[in-house]
Amino acid sequence: ERMIMGRRARLERGEVPGGDQVKYGYASVDKYLEICDEEAVIVRRIFDMYIAGENSMTIRSRLNSEGVPPRRSKLWSKATIGKILTGEFYATGKIATSLDGEDFEIPCPTIISMAVWEKAQIIRKGNKNKARNVKRDYLCLGIVYCACGWKCNVRTVHSNRSRGYEKVSGAYVCQRYGTSPETQPQDCAVC
Repeated sequence: ERMIMGRRARLERGEVPGGDQVKYGYASVDKYLEICDEEAVIVRRIFDMYIAGENSMTIRSRLNSEGVPPRRSKLWSKATIGKILTGEFYATGKIATSLDGEDFEIPCPTIISMAVWEKAQIIRKGNKNKARNVKRDYLCLGIVYCACGWKCNVRTVHSNRSRGYEKVSGAYVCQRYGTSPETQPQDCAVC
């Protein structure tokens, strides 16, 4: 109970309560959030690239190829880019958190303007409404798993059209199949 009381008191004062509350782009200085200049440049760049029309995977690939280090791992992931692009606190200056059902806001300096945030959210909403490039209905899409434990994607396979064949079929393929041979187990295969 004393730990929760201490955490609640820190939240009421606007201090970082500990744990994973320090988001990318910020640093905890004397229990308060301040901008980490090196990371803030990357956050602004991610938003700029996204608004310019690049998707999360392209941004991820570019940051990894340039050797830009993420905070906790060796390489950038699509999920990390997505968390940055959905972080409203970069524009509002308030990180929302809760403790025992009670909501608190941790103040933080803004890294991007509200106009940049709104443009990025309009693009995200438009991307979610786009129809995906699926040419056939695959009844087991999202529920088929490979023997290695990873979910299977769908690939549409066209026969040799240059010879006049028009046969089109589909296959369920492990997400790791053919992408990373060094981490791909031997039992990954096309179903």
